[in-house]
Amino acid sequence: MTTTNEIVKITQTVVKQNYFRFQDNIYLQHGIAMSSPMSSILLEVHIQHMEGTTIPTILSKHIKLFYR
Repeated sequence: MTTTNEIVKITQTVVKQNYFRFQDNIYLQHGIAMSSPMSSILLEVHIQHMEGTTIPTILSKHIKLFYR
């Protein structure tokens, strides 16, 4: 198994097993909690992916300057 596949598998596990308790009830939260250490990491991965794929297309058509 490659490193990429392992990272994807670990990430899927973290996202799918996100339970919390509120007023003696246990809930399954879809996605990642904002306070989770994993949320900022996955956001950065997603934004870098968007910067490499979707954003250049949008920039060439509509936006003159983009930086972050």
